[in-house]
Amino acid sequence: MTKRQERGRELFLSGYNCAQSVLIPFADVLGLTEEQAEAVAGVLPVEELKAAYNGELSDPVKALWREDATAEQKGAFWRAWPGIVLAHPMTCLSATFHNTYGYLYPGYMSVIKPTLLIGDQSTRTASVKGLYDYTVNPLSEGLEALIDRLAQNPLYRLAVSPGLYGWIVLMSAVWLLRGNRGRLLCAVPALFTLGGCLLSAVNGYFRYAMPLYLCAPLLLWLTTDGGMRRHR
Repeated sequence: MTKRQERGRELFLSGYNCAQSVLIPFADVLGLTEEQAEAVAGVLPVEELKAAYNGELSDPVKALWREDATAEQKGAFWRAWPGIVLAHPMTCLSATFHNTYGYLYPGYMSVIKPTLLIGDQSTRTASVKGLYDYTVNPLSEGLEALIDRLAQNPLYRLAVSPGLYGWIVLMSAVWLLRGNRGRLLCAVPALFTLGGCLLSAVNGYFRYAMPLYLCAPLLLWLTTDGGMRRHR
């Protein structure tokens, strides 16, 4: 038995859970201190993290959060988290970028969450099958095929994906900031929406970004000479 295995056995026999007993002996390999490894394993089943991790969707990892974690274990994790971030800044920045770039990447259409829901959705309608009768319009298959063909067109992707509208919000806010700052108030809802999108669990999700689409015409108009004169 190796030293790491012996250490894991000792931890398990002393009352640590399985995840902690596996992770703590290998903490140095992962770039963690034993205290940090213990904190992470106290709230997450580390043996399942690799399979669950998806850089563009954080829900699978969030779903692994231990419901039976004690207040002490949760507190230990949140105290350890800043230290882990500071010790591995590039890893954290890379993960953050992977989960947010779709909101500022014009033409990027999420492969995790579909932009348009058309026809029978296996992940959504399955939960209601058998509960009540419903039908799906047979024309939906043709419409879905048409949308798939349109998605091959760069101009279509540019128009329907969130990235273009994220930049419209940012550039409009900068432009308005250069003039009478009172006009910037009109951009605040869109800026908050964009901030919420960047903090969300899904990268480049059309539904989350919808307010950006709706705000874009007003923001563009406000940046024109006509919009500025009208505002005065």
